[in-house]
Amino acid sequence: MKIKNKILLFIIIILMPMSIFAGTFKDVNESGNYSWAYTYVEKMVEENILKGFPDGTYKPNKSVSFLETLQILKSISVRARENQIDSLNSYENIFKEYKIPEWSREAVSFSLTRGVVSELTLKAAYNKNMINSKSYPSRNTVALLFARFLNVKEDGDYSSLTYKDLDSIPDNIKKILPKLIEMGIFTKDGSNGNFNGSKFIRRSEMAVISSKLLDYIKANPNYSNDNMGIDINQIDNKDNIIGPKAHEEELKKDEKIIEDVINSKVNFKGKISNIVDGGTIKYMYIDITESDNKNLILPKTVIVYTNKYLKVGDLVEGRAVLDENKEVKDAKLND
Repeated sequence: MKIKNKILLFIIIILMPMSIFAGTFKDVNESGNYSWAYTYVEKMVEENILKGFPDGTYKPNKSVSFLETLQILKSISVRARENQIDSLNSYENIFKEYKIPEWSREAVSFSLTRGVVSELTLKAAYNKNMINSKSYPSRNTVALLFARFLNVKEDGDYSSLTYKDLDSIPDNIKKILPKLIEMGIFTKDGSNGNFNGSKFIRRSEMAVISSKLLDYIKANPNYSNDNMGIDINQIDNKDNIIGPKAHEEELKKDEKIIEDVINSKVNFKGKISNIVDGGTIKYMYIDITESDNKNLILPKTVIVYTNKYLKVGDLVEGRAVLDENKEVKDAKLND
């Protein structure tokens, strides 16, 4: 009898959905560095909207790609399955033109049909290496995608915003943030008082804001995300032009935001010149010798925080973001 019970228990465990084990990620738990994201990660994995990696990690510090963001929005939508077969066929030329991978085509189709993105948005993303995930959307871009998903309009009044870095936020993003804050998706305090719009969205942060988006949709089942009244019958199958045509000025904003993100991105190589041991975290001074961004004036020394075991003189590679003054911020070593 004991053997039968053990076999039965084993079968039950094997058949349990993986989401039940969401709390077992090695790098996200209730007491670690990402404890603030723990419940959100667990919830979104259980909802089958976010997933972990085969090695048992969630990789909370990994940047979220452009296509992954669209996939999340499609997964959250209560209407995401509408017209998927028809729209997939209608957008076939777009998929080929911008090399949209198979796994994300439903999400891209959904986003095009609902007006979350335009064809020009995809063109800009393709030209800026966001489709192949060699570069990533910023918090500004993700906020814009969320706003379009929820049909948030630019009302022009952002006097309620109190972010310390308000002056560095593009005007069209400022105009949608008050509503996104009211909906509970973003917070009025941001991170240490900053919105940090030029930074990439990490998987830990995406778990939080996508969870809040899901909560909003569940609490407001009659919300509309049909931007510009687009439906499947308004697609010109011959030219793959989405109708009605969006205003040229708004489409240019998409391209400008993506351009700003790319111009702020830096991949660098350098040598460790000094190490300050701060306990579990070490402060390393990196003398940058090479960079792929012409806006970064060399020579330049940056400080990187890491728990890696390295020594003075080691050659390293990393990535960083330039602020509006073309100064390096958020420098990190490559994994």
